Amino acid sequence: MLNVCSRSNCTRQPIFQDASQYILLQPQRLQSLLNNLDTASHQRSRFDVCVRVGSTVTLRQRASGEQITFQVVIPQRAVPLEHKISILSPIGSAVLGCHRGARIKLDWRGQESCWEVMNINSK
Repeated sequence: MLNVCSRSNCTRQPIFQDASQYILLQPQRLQSLLNNLDTASHQRSRFDVCVRVGSTVTLRQRASGEQITFQVVIPQRAVPLEHKISILSPIGSAVLGCHRGARIKLDWRGQESCWEVMNINSK
């Protein structure tokens, strides 16, 4: 189990860091990212709030109950220590297209963590 959060060092963990080399060279992970980007780009109505590039998301780690809030951004704007997480990070690519209440299970290089989307603020 990946112990991710301790408020001050959450975003230093691997699932919050850029993983473009890994994601872009893995066909299944790349397809998942592309599907999530496609889902996030189709807004059915103004009431259909899902995570998009630019959204601020609050996640709760299911094992510990700790929460983290971050903005999902393009890779060039990513600054994990400022809670700006790239869409090419494991957690960034996983939350794209998700709605409030969605549960995300990440198995990243043998370490597993489970999250729930608590809040989404989209621009």
